[in-house]
Amino acid sequence: MPQAHPEGISGGTALTTPGGVPNLPVGALTVESLAEKLQDLTPAAMRSRAAERMPNTFHGSTGGDPLQDLSPFGILTKLFAGFNSHVANADPNDIQGPEDLPGLLLDFIESLPVVGQFVGLAEAIMGTYDGDDETLLAIQQIFMPIRRLLQLASGQDVGWPTLPEIEAGWSDLFTAIGNAVSKFPGVIAISRIANIIQDLINGAGEFLTAESVTDNPYFDWDSVTPGFISGGSIRATANGTQQVLRTEPFEVFEGQTLELRAASQWTGASATAGSNPVKVGFTPFDASGNPLADVIRGFLQPSGDHGWQWVPVADKWPVPSGVKYVSQLLILDAGATAGTFRFSNASAWASNLLDLNLVKDLRQMVDAIGGVVNSEAANIEARLQAITADGKITASEIAGLIQQAQVSGLAIMQTVINQILDILNGNIVTPINSLVQGVKDWFGLNQNKTQKLTSGGGISVADVTGNFGMNRVADLVDNLGDMLTGVKTGADGTATGTTGTIGEQIDQAKESLLSLLGLSRDALKSAIAAQTTLQEQETEQNTGGGNSYSFTFSGADGAALNSTDWTTGPTAGDVTIRGDSGYAGVKNGNPDGHFFASPNYTYATDGQSASFVLGDTQNGNYYSGVYIRCDSGRTQGAYCLAKEGEIRIGKFTRSGTSWSFSTPLTLQTGLSAVKQGARIEIRCSGNNYFVRVNGRQILSATDAGNTISIGAAYRYSMFSVQRASPFFTYDSYRIAAFAMSDYTSAGAGFSMSNSWSIRRDSTADVTYGPYSSGAFPSGFFTFNDYTTDVTLDDLGTARIEIATTGLYRISTTYRSVTAKGTSVPYWVVYKNGTRITGAIPSGCPFEIPLVAGDIVQPGFIAVDYDVRSDGSTGSERVVSRSITALSGIATFDGRRIA
Repeated sequence: MPQAHPEGISGGTALTTPGGVPNLPVGALTVESLAEKLQDLTPAAMRSRAAERMPNTFHGSTGGDPLQDLSPFGILTKLFAGFNSHVANADPNDIQGPEDLPGLLLDFIESLPVVGQFVGLAEAIMGTYDGDDETLLAIQQIFMPIRRLLQLASGQDVGWPTLPEIEAGWSDLFTAIGNAVSKFPGVIAISRIANIIQDLINGAGEFLTAESVTDNPYFDWDSVTPGFISGGSIRATANGTQQVLRTEPFEVFEGQTLELRAASQWTGASATAGSNPVKVGFTPFDASGNPLADVIRGFLQPSGDHGWQWVPVADKWPVPSGVKYVSQLLILDAGATAGTFRFSNASAWASNLLDLNLVKDLRQMVDAIGGVVNSEAANIEARLQAITADGKITASEIAGLIQQAQVSGLAIMQTVINQILDILNGNIVTPINSLVQGVKDWFGLNQNKTQKLTSGGGISVADVTGNFGMNRVADLVDNLGDMLTGVKTGADGTATGTTGTIGEQIDQAKESLLSLLGLSRDALKSAIAAQTTLQEQETEQNTGGGNSYSFTFSGADGAALNSTDWTTGPTAGDVTIRGDSGYAGVKNGNPDGHFFASPNYTYATDGQSASFVLGDTQNGNYYSGVYIRCDSGRTQGAYCLAKEGEIRIGKFTRSGTSWSFSTPLTLQTGLSAVKQGARIEIRCSGNNYFVRVNGRQILSATDAGNTISIGAAYRYSMFSVQRASPFFTYDSYRIAAFAMSDYTSAGAGFSMSNSWSIRRDSTADVTYGPYSSGAFPSGFFTFNDYTTDVTLDDLGTARIEIATTGLYRISTTYRSVTAKGTSVPYWVVYKNGTRITGAIPSGCPFEIPLVAGDIVQPGFIAVDYDVRSDGSTGSERVVSRSITALSGIATFDGRRIA
């Protein structure tokens, strides 16, 4: 019966290599290659030989694969191979017998990355460490009492450990840890580990309350003007002196890179030319807190009025040597001589990550491990590439060893190949067989027929001779001719009637191509029609008993607008129907400029709304506009200009063909909804203006200076379109539909007279109290939506002065906070400074008679309570809670109902 082989091979006679020599390593196919195999004593070779001795089933297992670095057997083979190579390459004089191997093993282990450190730790625990690492020396001292106790237990007379010896070990360890920690530059902020913006001034630049600038003699908190993108703002009046605001200092370190931002706006500004008085930057301090020279990182040169904008800032600022603390800096410098200046949204942050020098040892260790893995992987890959799936060696491994004479027919194959190459090179060849003759015949037939082909396989026009039949290209020629004729007439400026501009000719060509592809603009026209229907419905709902009109444009290209409904200008007829879509646009042949069309109808009140639906355009970079509060000559009013991705609102004036658009009250860019088919509406109530796109409000602004005139003389609306010719002639968006109506807020059907709506935009808590009740604190309310026929006595506390005697319905919403968290909010009414009502649930209306001259304002009250038990008597008593903070979006609305 056969015996099992110790390596898992079935019993029988011993296996040999093909050369007949038993027990040769795998790959030593001949005696000649034996020397090369056995003389390779590298760790990689040793490991490969160890792996070759493992059964195939191990290689197919992730955990048992001896060549996988992270498998159990892979770790064993790598350690064995490394030690085996270490011994094989050692000085023969160092190995006299087996007793010398443990020393070599320890040397090998200590040479391994990371593992060697554990050997040092083991020596320190055992008390045999003789190096100079202070941490390991301290650990050796700490384990001394344990070693002493073990030695005493084994009968050795070593003496008991003393208390000073025990304390010395721990003291040395703490010293070593302290020395290591002292090498780090302070606490590591999150912004040094990941690309995360961490506000270093902790939100102080949001200017949420008056307390944000209480101690500054130059800047005041602005309770009316919100910040550029969030929060509040601060203001200062220019007077020719330097006015400075610095934040509380924050700690930095040398080499840290800092960035900052801040927004600014101004009204009525005047400044010395080139003085750039609006400045932002940093004030550095040394370790003792002494201020160093200011570092200015950005500035602006103001003039007149300008809305919110970011102050342009230079690139990142690296903290220099000697700087320990930094403050963010806002300056209104002496170059500013007049005007009101505001700042908002100031912040500073660190932008550099952790210094790689602090982790260089870790990186080197990873690189070393990666290098070993890569070299082993390359070695394995090279060996595996020579072996096919069935364990056989590929021909490429032995092809160089096979002589030509040993393969039948190989010599004639070489001759055939040589003759074919000669044919392709143009040489004279006498074929030795039919195969070569066939190649020669084929090449002769194609000779001189392919030399004109380009590298891309094409052929130039110059190498094409003869003519195509016109019946094959007639339609193409006609279409191209029409397109080129349109381009020429547009460029010459001689187009009339429906010929149109060059842009229109290109549009017509594009329409033809789209039609050929089975596409059209029907879907887009349907969307515009739906927007027009929505516009008409909303116009009818906004009137509040006033007037409403809506218009949808259609007609042939060049047709005039109905003179009964429309006044166009500056010259009559400047706006006509354009293109095949029937939209209103600039008259063909007009020069560059803005042109308007205005309904011959007026609003009934000062609350006004106008909207239009954008049609097609040749270039989205030019403005179409919708206007309200215009005079009868359409020479002034409020504008809302729209181009692709942008909306801006403000005041305009016009004299003839000269238009002037003042600095916007506000503007917004990056609006993806502003494009063909968009419905854009501007509304006004009091001196507040709102813009909605497709029914969603995206802009609001207050004309704080009352620059836009209001009254019975300013109740016209209109729209405008623009033409520009930077090279070709372009028109802005044409207008598909227009609507106008008197405007009231939600809940239309009642008069806007004698009404108001005040609100607070911020959700931040305002610490206040503790109080059981009271009026809202100064600056709590932040925005005046509208006040009609009443006087806003104070925005921050929502104090309203009544102008007309009557019965008023008022309501308030807010959130209150007590010591136990957010509570159920209730509100009260103050009249002429005195509370006159009890608790009213938040949002519930209250009706009150008021006479002209009364001052009315909302207040808060706490009604929550605790039931407490008297410990001595066991009785219970009710204890009221007090409000400690006010929070949330708050409102105060009112109107006269009788």
